[in-house]
Amino acid sequence: MSFSWALVIVFIISYLIGSINISKIVTFFKKDKKLESQGSGNPGTMNMLRTYGAKAALITLLFEVVKAGLTAWLCAFILSKNYPPEVLGYDCTNLIFFFSGFTIIFASCFPFLGTVKGGKGVACAFGVFCFSPLWYVSLALFVVGIILIIVTEYGVLSSVVFIIGMSIATTIFMFVLNISHAWLICVLVWVACLLILARHHRNFYRLFTHQENKANFKASFKKLFHKRRNGVEEILEDEVEHTPEKIVEVEDNKKTD
Repeated sequence: MSFSWALVIVFIISYLIGSINISKIVTFFKKDKKLESQGSGNPGTMNMLRTYGAKAALITLLFEVVKAGLTAWLCAFILSKNYPPEVLGYDCTNLIFFFSGFTIIFASCFPFLGTVKGGKGVACAFGVFCFSPLWYVSLALFVVGIILIIVTEYGVLSSVVFIIGMSIATTIFMFVLNISHAWLICVLVWVACLLILARHHRNFYRLFTHQENKANFKASFKKLFHKRRNGVEEILEDEVEHTPEKIVEVEDNKKTD
């Protein structure tokens, strides 16, 4: 098989796997198939956090990371073994990895199944970069993003910082180490970056007009990790449902002693 046909197969596999929406699967087991009608309407990790809490968001993020990163890594590993530098004249590992990663991000935004609304690609991008040679930069920027969410409660800010920061770091890494096809890899990374930013255009508008939905990050994790007292789950004060007192109507014509 020629290398060109191998790239076509990588594209098809990556696109199909990238089209799998983890948040839809999680909400399916919750017997709720209308995630798009709740919260921000986006079937992604941040809306899972707002709508279903920290546990559902963490499950979604974990599987999105593994889905995207492991797929790209396996594609790069298999093809690099079948098409070594002795055959191609260059090391194709990074090229295949980021080609597969870009396809997965694109598929998460524009999935194959037309009935499923696409996400914004941030969780998939995080997964791709977590499995890349710059995994340590990815984790560092992830921590920075978490701090931004805690301080501001706006998830869009952490997404912007992460994707732009990783695009800059990847560009520097590729050209400083003189990686084969560095320019093509950087084009893929920056196109993915612009795609993710474009998918956030409504968030930017709401942010500038002070209408952006808050992530409820601290409240969600407080609810997840709050202490149990005497084996009974402690109920947070803001979760107590206050029932109004029953109003008793007295008929005017009722005789009293």
